Amino acid sequence: MVRKEKPGMFKLILAAAVTIFLVCFYVSCGGGKSDLRSLAPKGTILYLESPDLGRLLRTMTANETFRAASSSAVDLSAVDGIEIAVAVTGFEASESKVTDEEAVLNFKPTFILLAETHAWSWQVDRLVTEVLGRFVRSSYGEQAKLEKKVREGLDWYVWASADGRMAFAAVSGSRVFFGNDEEAVLKCISVQAGKEPSLMEDPRVSRQYENAAGKLAFGYVSEEGVKQLSNFAGISVALERSDEAGAQSVISSIFPQMIDNSVSEVVWTAKESGRGIEDNLDIRLDPKLAEAFSEALKPANAEEKEMFELVPANAYSVTRYNMKTPRIAFRSLVIGAAGKVSPDAARYVPALGAALLEPYGVADPEAFLGAADPYILTVRLDADGDEGIAIVSTNDYSAMERSFPDELIDGSRSSVGGAELRTSEDGSFAVGRKGDLVVLGDKESVEKCLLAAEKQVAAPAAGDIRYSGFFADIRRPEHTVITVSRDRETASKLASLFGGDSRIRVTESMYAVRTDFDRQGIRRTYFSPFGIAGSIIIQFSDSP
Repeated sequence: MVRKEKPGMFKLILAAAVTIFLVCFYVSCGGGKSDLRSLAPKGTILYLESPDLGRLLRTMTANETFRAASSSAVDLSAVDGIEIAVAVTGFEASESKVTDEEAVLNFKPTFILLAETHAWSWQVDRLVTEVLGRFVRSSYGEQAKLEKKVREGLDWYVWASADGRMAFAAVSGSRVFFGNDEEAVLKCISVQAGKEPSLMEDPRVSRQYENAAGKLAFGYVSEEGVKQLSNFAGISVALERSDEAGAQSVISSIFPQMIDNSVSEVVWTAKESGRGIEDNLDIRLDPKLAEAFSEALKPANAEEKEMFELVPANAYSVTRYNMKTPRIAFRSLVIGAAGKVSPDAARYVPALGAALLEPYGVADPEAFLGAADPYILTVRLDADGDEGIAIVSTNDYSAMERSFPDELIDGSRSSVGGAELRTSEDGSFAVGRKGDLVVLGDKESVEKCLLAAEKQVAAPAAGDIRYSGFFADIRRPEHTVITVSRDRETASKLASLFGGDSRIRVTESMYAVRTDFDRQGIRRTYFSPFGIAGSIIIQFSDSP
C-alpha cells in the first residue's frame, strides 16, 4: 500500500510568501510597480501572483467578521504596493519504503518565490536570514545550517538540512528569489538579466493576465501543469476513496487520464465584491466535452421550496444540485469521463460514478436519478463530513425504491416526525419519506432532517444556516450547483496573525460556492469574507 505524505514543501512555499509580507509590516517600503512575470521562466507551469498585498489584505480585514474576531485596528500602509509571486516549474515524485508492504509517496515541486519588497538592502538581509530562515528550519529541522556568500554580485543564502535537503535565496536589490532548487533560482536571475525568455512571452498566460487586470490576485496553471498535477490529484483521490491497494491502483490510473485529456488550463482570479472577496476558478475543458456538459448539466428553470425545510438549523454545509434531467446529467458525466481514458480503464468509470452515491445508501444510481426531480440536496452535519445525508423529491417513489440495496428495502420500519422511516438491519443506512420528499443517509442524521421542518421559527437563533444571507441564493435555480458552508476558523486565525490583539474571539462566517458549466468548461465562483488567499494564509497561524 502507498500512502501520501503531507505536502510540507507546499507549506514551505506559502510560508515564505507569508513571511515576506509579514516582515513588510515592519519596514519602510516604496517604489514603482513591476511585473513579476518578467522574472519567471517562460516554461513555468503554475504561476500565482498578488500585485498589491496591501490591497488584498485590506479587503480581508476590513469586514465585520474580522472586526468581530479582533478589536485591534490593522495598519496595512506598510505593505501597500508589495508584489509577490510563486512560479512552479515542475514536480518530482519519490517513494520511501516504510515496511515491506507500505511506502510513503512524496511530491516535491520545483518552485521559486519572487518578491519585490521595495525595501532597503539591510532590511532584506534581515528578512532572509532571520524570518525566512526560521520558516526554513521549521520545515527542514532546527539543525539546518545557513551559509552566506556573494555570487556574481548578488547576496546568496543557502540552507542545508541534516538529511541533505536544501533551500536557496538570492537577493538582487530589493528583490528576493527563493526556491528549493539552485538551478531554478539561477534561471530566474538569468531571466531578469534578459538572457532567457520570461513568462511574459507566453501568449496564453498574457491573454489571461490582461483579462485579470485590476484584480486582487491572479493564478494560472498551464496544460503541462495540469498534466503534472493530475498525477498528484489521482493518488490523493485514490487514498481518500479506498484503503485497498488494488482499488487505489485503479483510481490513481484513471483520474490522471481523465484530467490530462479533458483540461487544457486553469485560471484563478480574485476581486473585491459587495459580498467580500469573489474568487473565480475557470477550468478550460476540451471543446467537445465542454459542449456536452453544458447541455447535459443545464439547470432546470424551477424552484423547489419544501425540501429546504428539512435542512437542520445547525447544518455545517448544504449543497444544492439543479439538473434538468438528473439521470442524463449523470450519464453524460460517466460517458464523458470514459471517453477520456483508455479502453481498459473505461470499464471502471461507471463503478467510480456509482461510488459517489454509495454513502447515501444508493445501489443503482441510474434508477435513483431517473426517479428524482431536478433539485437534489446534500447536507453535512459536521465539519469532518462524517455525517452526511441526501434530500430529493420524487413523483415515483416505487421506482426510486428499486435503487436501494436489499438490506434497506427489507429493513425495519418506524415513524419520525410524521414521516415513514426505514432502517437497514445493521443501522448503517436509513431512508425517510415525507410526502414527495425522500431523505437518505445514516439513521441519526435522517431523523434530524425529518424533525427539522417542525423546528422552523420566525425569529431564528444566531447561527441558523437557513437564515444566512447566502442561503437565499441556494433556493434560486440559475446555477447548476451551489454550496453554502460555515467557516469557524479563518476569522480568528487571521486576527491572530494581523490583529496584534491577544483577545482573539472565535467568530463564524459563511461562504458560498457556485459551479456552472458553459461551452468553455467549468467555472467555480467563491464568495467569502477572506477568499482563497485567506484560507492559504491561516495555515501559518498558531491559534487553535
